Amino acid sequence: MKIIINEMKKLFNLKMICLLFLGSIIFYELFISFEIDYFPNGRPNLDVYNVTVQMLHDYGKEMDEVEFEQFKNQYEEKIRQTDDFLSQNVDFNNVSIYSYEDYIRVEEQSFFEQRNEAFETMKWDYLNRKEGTCFWELQTMEWIISTYEGRDNYYFEGLNEQKFNKRVNEIIEHNANESILPSTIFNNYNDFIMYVGVCIAVGIMFMLTPLYLKDRTGKVEYLQYSSKHGRRLCKSKVIAGLMSAFIITTVELLIYFIVYRGNQTSMFMESNINSALNHSFWFDLTFFQYIVCTVISIYMISIFVALISMFVSRKVNSYVTGIGALVPTVFIVCGLTAGVLLNFIFSIYWPKYLVFGIYVVFLVITVPCMVWMLRKERVIDIKG
Repeated sequence: MKIIINEMKKLFNLKMICLLFLGSIIFYELFISFEIDYFPNGRPNLDVYNVTVQMLHDYGKEMDEVEFEQFKNQYEEKIRQTDDFLSQNVDFNNVSIYSYEDYIRVEEQSFFEQRNEAFETMKWDYLNRKEGTCFWELQTMEWIISTYEGRDNYYFEGLNEQKFNKRVNEIIEHNANESILPSTIFNNYNDFIMYVGVCIAVGIMFMLTPLYLKDRTGKVEYLQYSSKHGRRLCKSKVIAGLMSAFIITTVELLIYFIVYRGNQTSMFMESNINSALNHSFWFDLTFFQYIVCTVISIYMISIFVALISMFVSRKVNSYVTGIGALVPTVFIVCGLTAGVLLNFIFSIYWPKYLVFGIYVVFLVITVPCMVWMLRKERVIDIKG
């Protein structure tokens, strides 16, 4: 155990920790901070967030038919309030708008027929002010009502619909699509965790690449291979590398999720991800369970990245060669991470067991390579 701890100390030296911290900060500012600093991102995303949070407060994590009627009554009341506002507003009256119905009519005419510059200028002036919030809220409520009314009508563009009928029927039968979870919330988390996974993977590659290279460039291998105990050091290094990857992953996840708490999405944690307001998935999971799955996925990715990095570190003779070997690896791993392994995992648009299949392939590639490397260490000759 002392050897393992000593190897980990070599990895976590002050210089490497500072570089990892600096790299993570830069990556955060470039790719992740947007999902935190600008959430909800503009209108109507802000109104989708506010309206659905109020729905959760009023109806709980699901909205049944009775509650849906109550929601429509709230929509009608909001229209009456908007009618009162418009009927007494001189700016809107000057362009013949006295009710919300008039507002929609003039807006459609301006969009589909002849653009009404006076109306468009005034409309956006109000939409950017507090007084225009009612228009954003009505637009959001109309989208929710329309989506909820057609929640059982599924159409998968470009896919064989018959193939997915069984899953669709399960969603409808279990009323999973009555859940309150808008895609605004889910997409924000999806983009956030996708970049977090990439950041962690790159960080692990950076930290573990010197694991064997330092010994090789320092000619320490000659001493190690001269004894039976020294040859077993390779196994200790693998354990140290895996433990280091676990520590890096855990610390970074802890920090990033503390940051993510600022988005205030905890009220959606018990909502089913198969909401009519969201995407469709192969499995019935709550938002919290989905988050747990992505965390597990990141740990799996970390293990494979650590094994690949250690294998490359053992086989190359210099840092330049190591970087050259890891560059395509970075693109492949990060591409799979951002493209599949953390991007709408279990989506009905992906093959059902695609994610599991990729992990099996990773296992088939990395584990035999590491076993072969460890066995070879026992009999390898010392080369001058």
